Amino acid sequence: MERGGPGATAGALPLSRLPRLLPKPMETRDVPKSPPPPNAGENSRSTAPIVDVGLRELAKFAPAFQRDPLDVFLRLRAAFGPSIAFERPGRSRDRKRTVVVTCDPALIHDLVTDPTLRSSGLTIAGEHGSSHRRIRQGLFRMHGDEHRRHRLLIGGTLQKKAVETTAATMAVVVDDFANEWRPGSVRDLAADMKEIARRVAATILFGLGVEESARIGAMAEDWWADNFKTLPQLLEFDWPGLPYHRMHRKAERLESVLLDVIARRREALADSGTDDLLAGLIRAGDERGALSDAELVGHTSILFLAAHETTAYALTWTLLLLSQHPNTAVRLVDELDGQLGGRAPLPSDELPFLGRVIRESLRVLPVVPYVTRVAQAPLTLGGREFSRRTRAILPFYAMHLDPELFPEPRRFDPDRFAGPEPTPYTYLPFGAGPHLCVGINFAQQTLRIALATLLQRFRFTLVEGTRVDHRVTVTIAPKRAIPIRVEAPDAAFERVALRGSINRLVDWGPLA
Repeated sequence: MERGGPGATAGALPLSRLPRLLPKPMETRDVPKSPPPPNAGENSRSTAPIVDVGLRELAKFAPAFQRDPLDVFLRLRAAFGPSIAFERPGRSRDRKRTVVVTCDPALIHDLVTDPTLRSSGLTIAGEHGSSHRRIRQGLFRMHGDEHRRHRLLIGGTLQKKAVETTAATMAVVVDDFANEWRPGSVRDLAADMKEIARRVAATILFGLGVEESARIGAMAEDWWADNFKTLPQLLEFDWPGLPYHRMHRKAERLESVLLDVIARRREALADSGTDDLLAGLIRAGDERGALSDAELVGHTSILFLAAHETTAYALTWTLLLLSQHPNTAVRLVDELDGQLGGRAPLPSDELPFLGRVIRESLRVLPVVPYVTRVAQAPLTLGGREFSRRTRAILPFYAMHLDPELFPEPRRFDPDRFAGPEPTPYTYLPFGAGPHLCVGINFAQQTLRIALATLLQRFRFTLVEGTRVDHRVTVTIAPKRAIPIRVEAPDAAFERVALRGSINRLVDWGPLA
């Protein structure tokens, strides 16, 4: 959701647009360690310096960054410490910009809570006045007064109490989808979790039916994917035959469909007082008036993508982790069976171990692994002065895997959240500060209801030898289908051998 876009989270930079400077292993220097995390609410200053790094040194990391930025963030921290700065070359001296990369909790605190910094663009800018520009102009692209105004207008519908009123409807949507599963069948975990998340978002947030939501979802995903492909970024010419041109035509078709949805929802409001996020946005207004159709299109397209894509990946990774940790899965099912007895969870239900499972899954495999911020004025950071337009890259993933903050960080251990709470600036699955994910309550409720429903009705076993690879754009997503065998609830969870890059991200322990 907002934090990262399709991604919860806002401001992540397309990888192909990051400097191509970022692994072959480098010799590890005597690097400063991360300081102790600041206490919640304190604007603590880092004791670890920001290390200046030359382009020649960074160039050694470039090939691997394109393959796996997550690993590069970890190697950068090992080689230089938690914070580095370098000059990104431009076409002229005036275009040169400073880039800061930090996984230092104190500096991250300063950056995410500074209202003068804006989130970096998620997508290709596109042609002025184009449909592409309008459908990308959601909350994630806003900052300052504009961001505060729109967040207030959107946020009311997504406040915790408002979201809780949708729990029963959400449970029906999930249960209806689960009715399509049959014990003994093999399903694509990634595709099914995306379908569940899409149906929930479409029904609760926008009042769309299954077929229409699938059609709009496919159109939105197709357009979104073009923003992270190499050719549309390299050849930004709106000429027939070029991918950049096709991306704009896709945006025009998507905008036309969204305007039709908005018009129908406006008519339904007049007749029946329909109440969902889109209805709330149409009704929303302040002293500056109501939202325009262009603003509604921007919010609708980005929120729909963010609401279902990020939740889908969180569900996928959580069920994969549970299927490979049978003891943890059995313990969770015992809690669900004992407290729920087959029904969906209510907002009032205390399910502590389910909460810890979700939190640990989002730590090991955060859906949005990093975000970016751009300074709109001269910036003081870590006792140093940086110029306007300095770009800060915040790899939350590297902080989540800091062994000083989380011992044995690649190990999936929900009980690490049974003790003292980590501060918001050492554990950031939904971000923090002004750009805290606007849909955090919606995402958390969807995860609770979907996981509780599916785990009470079925057991999951990955198909032996399955290859699970990840890809990173704005999110950490599965690269291909993940086949799972769905069994009746009396079957046992069983860990199997997996292949692929997932084995670099998670320490499974020895296979019994």
